[in-house]
Amino acid sequence: MTANKHVFQLLSSDGDGTGTSSAVGDYSVTPLSLKIDAVAHSDIIIERMIVMIQDSNAMDTEDYGNLATLTNGIRVYVRNSSDAIIEEITVFPILSNGHWAGHCHDFTIHGFNSGDRIASIRWTFAKSGKPIVLKAASGNYLEVLLNDDFTGLVDHKFDVQGYYEHLNLG
Repeated sequence: MTANKHVFQLLSSDGDGTGTSSAVGDYSVTPLSLKIDAVAHSDIIIERMIVMIQDSNAMDTEDYGNLATLTNGIRVYVRNSSDAIIEEITVFPILSNGHWAGHCHDFTIHGFNSGDRIASIRWTFAKSGKPIVLKAASGNYLEVLLNDDFTGLVDHKFDVQGYYEHLNLG
C-alpha cells in the first residue's frame, strides 16, 4: 500500500467495499452496519463522507428522503476491533433530512425536471478540527448504523473519501 494513496470507498456490510452498500432495506428489527475497516499496515484518514439519498417526489425537512421521520435513526461511530465505541460522531440520531443538515450543514436536494429527487449530503469531518483517523493497529472502523425501514427509498449510499497513511513498521 502506497503512503497517502487516496481512499474513495462506499461503506459496506463487509467493511472493504464488498457486500451490501445500498441501504434500501428494512433494518428496523436487525440493524444494518455499513463500515470501512482500517487496513493492515495503513491507517485510514477520512476527510469526508458523501451521503446520497434517492427517492421519488419532494423531500421535506421532517421526512427522511420522502419517507416519514425515522423512529430510531442513523448513528455514526468509530469503533475498535472489539466493537467498542471509541467515538460517536452523531451527537443526536439522524431521524430526518433536516438532521443531516444539523450535523454537517452541507445538504442539497437535486431535481432534474421530472423523476426522482436526490439529496446530497457532504460531511467534511476535517472541518471540525481534524479528520477521522482509523488506526490499523487497533482494528478501528467507521460505522454508519441504520435501524429503521428504508424500503421506500430508490437508493441510499455512503461514500467516504480520504487517504491511506502508511505506518512505519521498521
